[in-house]
Amino acid sequence: MKLSCCLAAVLLSEALAACGGSSSSSPPTTAASASASVSTSISTSSTMESSTASRTSSRSTLATSKTLSEVSTAPPAIPAGTPAAPAGLARTTGYATYENCSSHCSGAVPAALRRALHLPSGGCTVHAEAGPVSLSGSPTVRVSSFIGSSWDGSEVMWAAKPGFRGPILIRGRQLGGAGAVGFGEGRTPYDELQIYASGKNSWPAFARVRAAGCYAFQIDTAHASDVIVFKTTK
Repeated sequence: MKLSCCLAAVLLSEALAACGGSSSSSPPTTAASASASVSTSISTSSTMESSTASRTSSRSTLATSKTLSEVSTAPPAIPAGTPAAPAGLARTTGYATYENCSSHCSGAVPAALRRALHLPSGGCTVHAEAGPVSLSGSPTVRVSSFIGSSWDGSEVMWAAKPGFRGPILIRGRQLGGAGAVGFGEGRTPYDELQIYASGKNSWPAFARVRAAGCYAFQIDTAHASDVIVFKTTK
């Protein structure tokens, strides 16, 4: 009787296994294990979404950085009405062209300051005093060569009277010759020095010439147009 019962139990177990039922070699799926499987699937999906979002954010950040970099390195636009630079000189684009600009570095001098040059026609009577803005130091300037440039030069100092404020335009030409005067310390000097006086009353700059000789600066401000005659030597 016991043997028959055991045999019947074995046959029943095999029948259930054949019909897709549970067996000892394949444990049944419980509610807990099913929940764990769903949780794992959700976690994996969430991780993939987070990774995709991170890559998208990185691409967006790089694009923004590139855009800002391009904007910050783009040269300023040349104001309308700015004349062409003399041969061999670069065109000034405004206050920002001056290497030591510390304020008002955007924009340019008003067009009204670009008055016709009224330099002496001959002679070389040097003088550094002018109106509200003058050339500090001796009006005889010793120039030296700049590596890689055909333009010699020397550092000079411009000074304004106490309390002076406003735009300043400085240009220069050779007296008794066709030589131009440049500004700045680059291989190719620029053709005008544009400064905005906002309380500071002195500005170092480089004056550039191609040959020793007699030259003149014209300094234009809102209320005056003055001339300084200077000589360059080597």
